[in-house]
Amino acid sequence: MRIYNLCHAAKSYFSQIYGLTTSNRRFFQQDPALALFDVPITEVPAWDLRRIAMVRKSAGNQNFVSSAVKQSVWGKWLRRLVDSFPFNVLIGDGGLIYIIKGYRAGKKLIREKNITHVFSTFRPYSDHVIGYLLKRKFPELVWVADFRDLHVDPITMSVLFPSFQRWCNRFFLKRADLLTTVSDGLEKHLIPFNPCTFVLYNGMLHLPQADAKLESSPKFVITYTGSLFFEERDPGLLFEVLSELQEEGYQNIEVIYAGKDGQQWQTMASSYGLESQSVDLGLIPLEEARQLQRTTCINLLLTYNSPELQGNLTGKIYEYFAARRPIVALVKGVKEPELEKIFTALNAGVVVYHDETGKDKLKNYIVDQYRIWETTGVLPDQIEISGLSRFHWPQMVDRLMERLHV
Repeated sequence: MRIYNLCHAAKSYFSQIYGLTTSNRRFFQQDPALALFDVPITEVPAWDLRRIAMVRKSAGNQNFVSSAVKQSVWGKWLRRLVDSFPFNVLIGDGGLIYIIKGYRAGKKLIREKNITHVFSTFRPYSDHVIGYLLKRKFPELVWVADFRDLHVDPITMSVLFPSFQRWCNRFFLKRADLLTTVSDGLEKHLIPFNPCTFVLYNGMLHLPQADAKLESSPKFVITYTGSLFFEERDPGLLFEVLSELQEEGYQNIEVIYAGKDGQQWQTMASSYGLESQSVDLGLIPLEEARQLQRTTCINLLLTYNSPELQGNLTGKIYEYFAARRPIVALVKGVKEPELEKIFTALNAGVVVYHDETGKDKLKNYIVDQYRIWETTGVLPDQIEISGLSRFHWPQMVDRLMERLHV
């Protein structure tokens, strides 16, 4: 999604944009809404764990790595191993073959197409290694190394030997002309690797329309679209509040889930006695998810942080902003001032934490919105469009190109 938006917004600055990726993309379902038209794609062969998994599945082993295995002790240790140098460049996404062949393909593109700028984004880490090698070969290139999230995540303990991994990051990233990331909170962790940093929010490619009309709904619907990210995103407080409201007579509340963790979601809903109020749609196309976000009463946002890491502003936030429906942001962790500041500026909804104060705040907010819905059958659009301009991709790319002196 981030690459898609960047390519479209940057077209006005470059005569042509080229993409380099792995042939593994053929194994995955492509969302038609994310077709990179006018972007020639160079596919590079890759043999990594993801490719091995696809081969095993094509051979009939559909349970190569189950969710239970991924969340087991050794499964979590294996994920950390694969994300740690040198294994992240040997067998992680892409892998060594992809790096070697991708570097060769990159050199050919640079020479034949007069490439001036290279943009690599984590993950996978192998893309940054290719960017590093190309920058060494062609010092005049402008290399932007992007981080959608951090390689060394202090919350999930995403790697082995964190100090050594940070040293590796400094080694590779010191050659970059600019490091970009999605929030002020994450930017602080990149500055030690390279002081040239820039916050490039995930943002939205198109600003929403102000005159869209909403149909009344027979039920008060709360919607969550996305993953639970190995339990780091926790809807438990919402279920607890809804269970209490059910006992108090609020019977017309429905919770809709769309994503890959439906079984986990439904199990949690059942533990609070909400199985009859919870609907699992499974994985749905992007445009269908956007329509769902647009027609719901409340969009639920789940995120997490810690005293060591804040600023997990996922792309989902901007989908919700574009929908303009009231948002409940449920944060597992400590106070999130960056998110609160954005919510206040946009009048986006409410930010809630997993404590007794947060529970009361969440319950009062849902009751208030429910009473408005009970009277009108629909909640009015809430988020101010004028405030969304700072997250508009064309304007963000303008600021990025100014920083790069393009």
